[in-house]
Amino acid sequence: DDTYIKMRQVAVDEAIQKMGVGTKLVEASEIYAKSEGFKVMELHARDVAIPFYQKLKYKKVGKQFEEVGIKHYRMEKRL
Repeated sequence: DDTYIKMRQVAVDEAIQKMGVGTKLVEASEIYAKSEGFKVMELHARDVAIPFYQKLKYKKVGKQFEEVGIKHYRMEKRL
């Protein structure tokens, strides 16, 4: 679907987490996606990242699944 874009492989080194770096990366990705005409950003988030993405208005979609041996949830946000 050409209205969806997927954010992949986003991570911030633990030494600089909680400094706004991740938020800036996600916001920049959203600005780019919106400028290219996408309507929804989707991603696969590890359990520990769910609160971070929820703070940025992402919502869980569907049930938990395993990817590369780690539990994830599909999340999305309307841009």
